[in-house]
Amino acid sequence: NLPVYIGGSLYRVASRLGIVNPLFDYYQGRNSMGDLKIQSFARAAFPDDPVKIEEPMTRLGMEKEKGHCFPVEPQCEGCPFDAFCPKLFFDSDPSEKGMIVR
Repeated sequence: NLPVYIGGSLYRVASRLGIVNPLFDYYQGRNSMGDLKIQSFARAAFPDDPVKIEEPMTRLGMEKEKGHCFPVEPQCEGCPFDAFCPKLFFDSDPSEKGMIVR
């Protein structure tokens, strides 16, 4: 099983869904708290192929026309998670707070 690649878009979606908290679950590369929680979520969602979460969550966080979960002022209408997303960290970009890449 390959690990899920965690970029700013995926981390932002994970934060707004409540998978990670950018105030505590920092992503600082492999085996950081943010990484461990997202990898654990991926294994729970798709035990046979955790990487399946990577493309759709990254796409939802894209800043172009395909995304919904923009850094600021997300466009939740039409997002597949809209019905159950708690929309956490709605007024700021959680990836700016929680991703500490060296």
